[in-house]
Amino acid sequence: EQSTVTLSAGKLPVFSVSTARITLLTASHFNRLTLILRNGLVVALKDQGKLRGTGFLMDEEMGGVYVHPEHQRKGYGRKIVLHLIAYALKNNLERIWLDATPLAKPLYDKLGFTLISPMVQRLGDVRLDYFKMEKRLMDSGR
Repeated sequence: EQSTVTLSAGKLPVFSVSTARITLLTASHFNRLTLILRNGLVVALKDQGKLRGTGFLMDEEMGGVYVHPEHQRKGYGRKIVLHLIAYALKNNLERIWLDATPLAKPLYDKLGFTLISPMVQRLGDVRLDYFKMEKRLMDSGR
């Protein structure tokens, strides 16, 4: 299926395929993105022409997986993560890792990520609990 390119001033280019399909941004399309995401991928999921969620893969790190609160529990986060995993496999990564919030951890558990370590960070009086997780994609002893 052929992608179409949509460019807006001050925004990253979005390749929209169809409603509720993953749309992609690659580092080669935006100089600033190239500096941030060397050899990486940013995913923007749109439904009915509106942005519903995002995510990125940079080297082995997956992050920025976010779905608008009004659109959570609809499978969007899963689609984003599965697309990033497919990209990692296509690029022969041995593993990917991420920091998961307590709310997102069950999704990553279901998708085969394993716990590396529970983490706590403090920002002033605020305690942030999260989980360092990874997914092994291929046997490192190939």
